[in-house]
Amino acid sequence: MPKPTFFNLPAAKREAIISLALAEFAEHPYAVASLSRIVERAGIAKGSIYQYFAHKQELYLFTLERAAARLLELLSAEAPPDPALDVFALLRRQMQASVRVGLAEPLLAKLLYRASSDDLPFRAEVDRLLGRAGEGHLRALLARGVERGEIDPAIDLELAAFVLEQLLANLQGLIVRRLGLTLEQAAGDVAALAGPEVDALYDQVVQILKHGLAARGRPASQQGEPR
Repeated sequence: MPKPTFFNLPAAKREAIISLALAEFAEHPYAVASLSRIVERAGIAKGSIYQYFAHKQELYLFTLERAAARLLELLSAEAPPDPALDVFALLRRQMQASVRVGLAEPLLAKLLYRASSDDLPFRAEVDRLLGRAGEGHLRALLARGVERGEIDPAIDLELAAFVLEQLLANLQGLIVRRLGLTLEQAAGDVAALAGPEVDALYDQVVQILKHGLAARGRPASQQGEPR
């Protein structure tokens, strides 16, 4: 968390610093991102940033938390709950919405993509932060599915949300590999992650979520037996 002095700043100045940090961390890997560039563009002395944040990692994590919250807000606006859709159709719609949001807010998308894929010295902390943001949203969606009789009520919703969040967080990496892109190309051109091949992958994900991995038509007595 920032120091109390950060929250004593005028709102416009706080937002300017976070916007500049967002741009810096989105455009550069964490190891290359520079506090000097941020403060220079903000028009403040470099020592001033340490009055607000203890170190670069603290500024990064705060910026990332803000970005994740903003992304969820945009996703909710892009794909609000629709009474006509079941939970699996809603998950599919969320996948498509994430691409649209990425096109509309490329810096948010690039930062979150970097946060998921960069080699960070505090990877566990970033994963916890992103997990908290995503899992709460997914738990609410799954709970709605249980209420509507679309999801088995015996399922542990916390576990299911965790599995889904991990899947969705890493799905983009699979898409990048399938499309033959580098991480830098994908981060710089989110539009490249849309198209028929990507849609087909989303459809496969939904099928796996809906029907599981067991072979259809296999006798129930054989399921779960060691091979």
